[in-house]
This record gives sequence, structure tokens and C-alpha cells, in this order.
Amino acid sequence: MNIWNMAARWLVSMLLSAVIVTLVVMTTGIHRAQAAEPAANSRNGNTADPPDVAPEITCLGGDVRAGACICPSGMQVRVLDTRTFRCVIRRPSVTCMGGSARSGRCVCPRGWTRETTGANSFRCREPKPTITCRGGSVQSGQCRCPSGWRLERISSTRFRCTRPRPRVTCERGSVMGSRCVCRPRWRQRQVGPYRFRCEEPR
Repeated sequence: MNIWNMAARWLVSMLLSAVIVTLVVMTTGIHRAQAAEPAANSRNGNTADPPDVAPEITCLGGDVRAGACICPSGMQVRVLDTRTFRCVIRRPSVTCMGGSARSGRCVCPRGWTRETTGANSFRCREPKPTITCRGGSVQSGQCRCPSGWRLERISSTRFRCTRPRPRVTCERGSVMGSRCVCRPRWRQRQVGPYRFRCEEPR
């Protein structure tokens, strides 16, 4: 009886030892597999990316909200560099007829004049061509001649004032051009400035 009890106890102790060894081996294998998994993922390029973190920005004159520069009402954002911003006063929109609006200003072509037509509204006017007036004077872009003189147009921008020819009188004859022409054998006689008389032959 004692022999059978001893054998039974030995068998139970052997079974318990086998179970304990099996549990230890399984636990060790699980830990080794968990430790090797990050290395395998790293070799295969399956490493998890770190969460994106928005870079810090500077907002001069405004507030930073959700990674953006928020300006007060009536102001707009001006970029200074990739992470620095400034709030500046928003300039009113400008209309510029005949020119171009740049940074809130009306810029006209070279030589043109700028005229204000309303609030923040402008117009560029083309300059009038320069004219010449020989024998007279240029007044308000026009050639003005002395009283009694005649205006002659040479080209689109060139004019000339000519002295009028004196009026010739020819008594008892006829005026042709600026000459007094008498009848055949009649004699021409000057009786005054630009005044002539035709006299019968004696």
C-alpha cells in the first residue's frame, strides 16, 4: 500500500512539473515575439508615423487659432516669412481707368495725368500732343494767330500764321492777283499804298 501511494505521489509531481515547464516556455515565447515585432516592422518599413504637429507661428497684431493667424476686423494678413505673419490695415479697393491699381494706388502710364473722379476712383488721361505755331502762339493747345493773319495747317501738329496780302485797288483797271492791270496802251499810276489808277494815253 505504501508503494502505491508513493508511486501516485511521484506521478502527480511529475505531471505538475511538466505543466509548469510548458507554461514557462509559452510565456517566454510570447515575450520574445512581442519584442521582435517592432524590429520586424522597422525592417519592413511598417513603423507607425509620429502624429503630425503643426509648427508654431507668430501673428503680429492678431491671434493664433488652430495654427492660423487671425486678424481683427478691417485688417488683413501679410506674410513676412513661412512662420511669421502681421496684421495690417486693409486698404480700400481702388478703380483706375486707363491705368492699373497697385497696392491701393492708381498708377498711370508714363506721361499721362491722373484725375480724381470720386472716392477711391481715378482716371488716367492721355497727354495732348505738342503743337508748333510758327508766326503765332500756342494757347490752350491751339495755334493762335495775330489779328488779321491767316492760319495754315502744315501737319497734324504743325501750324503757321501768314500775313494777309494787302488789298490792291486798281481804278479804271482790274486786279489780277496782287497786280493792277490796265488796258492796252493805258498807263498805270500809283496814287497811294496798294492803290493804283489806269490813265488814258495822251
